Amino acid sequence: MLSPTLIFTFGVLFVVYVVQQKRRQAKLPPGPPRLPLIGNLHQAPKEAPWVTFSQWVEKYGPLVSADFGGTNVIIIGDYDTARDLLDKKANIYSSRPRMVQNPWGPQNTEQ
Repeated sequence: MLSPTLIFTFGVLFVVYVVQQKRRQAKLPPGPPRLPLIGNLHQAPKEAPWVTFSQWVEKYGPLVSADFGGTNVIIIGDYDTARDLLDKKANIYSSRPRMVQNPWGPQNTEQ
């Protein structure tokens, strides 16, 4: 028989897990419903993924989020949204430095 302490501990852990998942999903664009732990892995297209992704874009909008086994994937569904996010706001999403410059100028390696 399970002790009340063990049942209480599992209950608290479950509530913390559910709250954490809801908080993570609140920051993401809408997408198909997820299952605990595997996310949308059961819905992952095996053949012709563009067909499934285009259906999701029609249903959820131009930005769709999916969770494939713990990896969040953002699907961009139209050209205007992709251009806006990847071209106009590239400096927000890029981890590269904005400008790389040699402070000493070009160096002459010839001797």
